[in-house]
Amino acid sequence: MKAVLRFLCLMLCFQAFGQDYSGRDSAKSRYGERILRYEVDVDIDRNGLATITEKIKVKSEGDAIEHGIFRTFPPFKEAKGQHRPPNFNLISVKKDGATESYHTEFEDGNRVVYIGSKSVYLTRGIYEYELKYTITNQVGFFDDFDEFYWNATGDKWQFPIDFAKTTLHLPEGVEILQNACYTGRYGSNAQNCTSRKIGENSISWQALNLGAREGLTVAAGFTKGQVQPPPPPTFFEKYGVPILLLLTLGALSLYYIFTWLKYGKDPQKPTVYPQFNPPNNFSPATMGYIDDGKLSKDLLSAAIVSLATKGFIKIEESGKSGFFSRKSFTLKKIKNDDDSLPAEETLLMNRFFSKGDTLTIDGSYDSKIESIVKDFHSSLKTQHQKFLDEGNNRNFLILPIIITIVVYGIAMAILGTIYGFESVLGNFGVVFVQVIFVVVFWLFFKNRKGSFIGIVTILIFGSVGAVGTLVSLFMDKNMLPVNIFSILSMIMIAIYSWLIKRPSEQKLEARSLINGFRMYMGAAENQLLQFHNPPQMTPEVFEKLLPYAMVLGVDKIWGQKFENMLVRSATSYESDWYVSPNTFSASSFGNTLNSSLANTLSSASTQPSSSSSGSSGGGFSGGGGGGGGGGGW
Repeated sequence: MKAVLRFLCLMLCFQAFGQDYSGRDSAKSRYGERILRYEVDVDIDRNGLATITEKIKVKSEGDAIEHGIFRTFPPFKEAKGQHRPPNFNLISVKKDGATESYHTEFEDGNRVVYIGSKSVYLTRGIYEYELKYTITNQVGFFDDFDEFYWNATGDKWQFPIDFAKTTLHLPEGVEILQNACYTGRYGSNAQNCTSRKIGENSISWQALNLGAREGLTVAAGFTKGQVQPPPPPTFFEKYGVPILLLLTLGALSLYYIFTWLKYGKDPQKPTVYPQFNPPNNFSPATMGYIDDGKLSKDLLSAAIVSLATKGFIKIEESGKSGFFSRKSFTLKKIKNDDDSLPAEETLLMNRFFSKGDTLTIDGSYDSKIESIVKDFHSSLKTQHQKFLDEGNNRNFLILPIIITIVVYGIAMAILGTIYGFESVLGNFGVVFVQVIFVVVFWLFFKNRKGSFIGIVTILIFGSVGAVGTLVSLFMDKNMLPVNIFSILSMIMIAIYSWLIKRPSEQKLEARSLINGFRMYMGAAENQLLQFHNPPQMTPEVFEKLLPYAMVLGVDKIWGQKFENMLVRSATSYESDWYVSPNTFSASSFGNTLNSSLANTLSSASTQPSSSSSGSSGGGFSGGGGGGGGGGGW
C-alpha cells in the first residue's frame, strides 16, 4: 500500500511541477527585463508554405536572461480544410545578426528552443534574437475565402512586450478581403491593435505595451484559389488504420473464443460436503494459500498461532488496546521443532529462535522480520505454487499480447507518417500512463487484501487518473481509432486472462474439501444439527482449529461458538499459550489476535519510506495557429 501511494504521489508531483514551465513568471521581469520590440514577418507561397522570421529585441539585466532566451512552440494544429499535420522546420537562429548556438527540448508536449549556451553568461544590455522557420498547413480554406490566422507573438511570454508588429505577405495577385487582430491573454477579444495595408497582398498589424502573458494574434481573409489547397486524403489514409485495427480485433476475438472453448472451460465443480477435520492434513497456511491463491498477511499470523496451540511457542502480548495504539508481541520458545511440523512452520521455528529462545516484534521495522516473512512466503510457493499454477494457461496470452503490440506499433507508424510523429509520441505517452495505472491497480489488488481506506484511496486516484487519461485519448480525433483499439485490447486481454484459467480437477477437489471445512466452522449452531455427528466444541477443538478459522475468514463465528459453549457449561477458559493484558473475550479473541498480530508483523517487515512525503472578427487572442511564448534562461 505504501509503495502504491508513493507512486501516486510522485505522479501527482511530476504533473504539478510540469504544468507550466513558463511559470518562471513575470516576477523576474519586475527588475526591468522585457521585450522591447517583437517583429514577425510571414511570407506565404502558393503552396501554403509559411516562412516566418521572428525578431525579438530584449533588455537583459542578468536576472532571468542569463544565457539567452527560450522560445516555446506548442503543438501546431492544421487549419480548416487541411488533412495533414503541420510540418515545422527551424531554419536558423541568430543573435545580433550572427549565428547563435541553441538546443531544442520537448517539455509537456511543447517544443522549446533554448537560444544561447550554458557556458556563456550575458552581460547587461540589449540583444536582438532572430528565429527563422517554416510551417505548413496553416492556411484555412472556407467557402468564400481563404484565411491565415496566427498567434504571432504567443501569449505565454514571462516578459512584457513594449512593441509588437506582424507583417503578412501573400502571393502576387491575392487580394486581402478582411482582417482582424486581437490582444491580451489567451481567450481575450480585446483589439488594442491597429492594421495597415501595405499593398494589395500585404498587411501589417501592431500593438503597444502588452503585459506578461499577453500576445498579438492576427488574421487575414483573402481571395480563394490563389493558394493551392491540399489534395484530399487517400482511401488508405482515411480507412487503412481503422480497417487494420478492426480486422485485428476480429481475429483476436475468434482466437479468444476458440481457445476458451477448447482449453478454458472449467470442469464441473465437486459437490461440497461438510468436513470436520482439516482436509488432506493441510496446515493452516497451506489451506489459506490454496483456498485464496494469495500470500495474504493472515497466513503468517495463523502459522504462529498454530505453533502456539501445538505447544511449541508461547505468545505474550503487551501494549494498550485502541485504534492508534501499537501492539507488541513476544514469542517464547517452549520446545524444539520436530517432524510433526509442516515445512513453513519448521522454518519459522528455526528463524525466530536462531539467536535465543525469545523474539519481540513491536511493529518497528526489523530487517530480520522482513527476511523471515520473505522466506516464509518462499516456502509456501516452493511447496504449492506448481499445484496452484496448474490450468492457468498463461501461454495462451503470449500470442495475443504480441499481436496487439505489433499491430499497435504498425498503426502508430502509419499515423505518424500521416499526422506527424510528435502527435503520435504525445498520444503514446498518454496510453503509457494509462497502462501504468492498470498495472499498479493489478499489483495492488492481486497479492493483498487492502484496508478499506487504502482501497478507497486507490480507487479515487485511479478514477481521476483514468477519467483524465480517457478524456485526453478521445480528444484527438486523428488518434481515436488506435486509442479505442488500445482500450478494447486491454479490456479483452484482462477478461481473457481470467476466462482462460482452467483449474485442474485436483485443485477443484482440494478447494471443495476446504469449502466443506469452512462450512462446518462457519455454520451457526442450529445449522450444525443438519450435519451428521459433528464434533463437540471443547477448548481443545477450539484451539486446534483456531488457526484454520483465521485463514478461512470465520474466526469471529468460531469464537462466538466457543463463547456459547463456555456460557452453557458455566466454565472459564484460560490459555496456556497466549498471555495478554486485555480482558479475554472468546467471541472476539481469534479475530482480534489475528488482526493485531498480522498488522504488527506487516509493519515490522515493511521498510519505512525514504521520504515523506479569426479574420471575420470571431477570433480571440491566442487563437489560430502558432502561439506559445518564452522567457529567459
